[in-house]
Amino acid sequence: IEKIAADKLATITAENYPNVTEEELQAARDAVNKEKEAAITAINNATTNAGVDNAGENSAIAINNVQVNAKEKADAISRIEEVLQKQIEQIKQTPDATKEEIDAAIEEATKIAEEAKKAINNPDVNTTEEIAAIEKPAIQEIEKVTATPTSKEAARAEIDALAKAQTELIDNNKLLTDKEKEAAKDAIQKAAELAKSKIDNSDDNSAVDTAKTQGIILIYQMTKNKQLKMQLTKLPKLLR
Repeated sequence: IEKIAADKLATITAENYPNVTEEELQAARDAVNKEKEAAITAINNATTNAGVDNAGENSAIAINNVQVNAKEKADAISRIEEVLQKQIEQIKQTPDATKEEIDAAIEEATKIAEEAKKAINNPDVNTTEEIAAIEKPAIQEIEKVTATPTSKEAARAEIDALAKAQTELIDNNKLLTDKEKEAAKDAIQKAAELAKSKIDNSDDNSAVDTAKTQGIILIYQMTKNKQLKMQLTKLPKLLR
């Protein structure tokens, strides 16, 4: 029994179990020693040769059946994965974000998770404290990652700026009647709102750019008054 226990203890090492903490290795060693002590007691209490043999056989089986419970690293990695998936779902729901902006945030969060999991699985990380020192900051960093919606906002701002500039040009055009000015400004406003609506409904950066470009063209072309068109074509700013 002593030899069986010693042989079993010799296998319970960090080299043989690289993804197990020192606490988990020690728990397995303690389990082996407990089975050994129980075996010795059973053998000492046996009153017949058959009883000794039976106690020895059962104890040998019990010692060899002791398993190293590799749970702490796996649990930490599982918690990181759970937080990552939750954060990814939140990122996907980011209002006003394009596909590229969402993908960039997901990639950032995933990178943090992967680096943390790799660090936890390092054989040199073999205590509960060391695992926690990697897991907790990683979870905090993952939870901070959000998508940054900028593409749609910038496109809308460009449309608004153009509509404002064009409206000011019309207001300053002395060759137009008040009625013509109001009609032109109303057309510009409608074109701007339509462009921004299309920008809002765009899924990716390419669609945003297309909606913005179409909106710019539409704002330039939205007046039907021939006299107004003629005057506008003389303005270099509008023709850029």
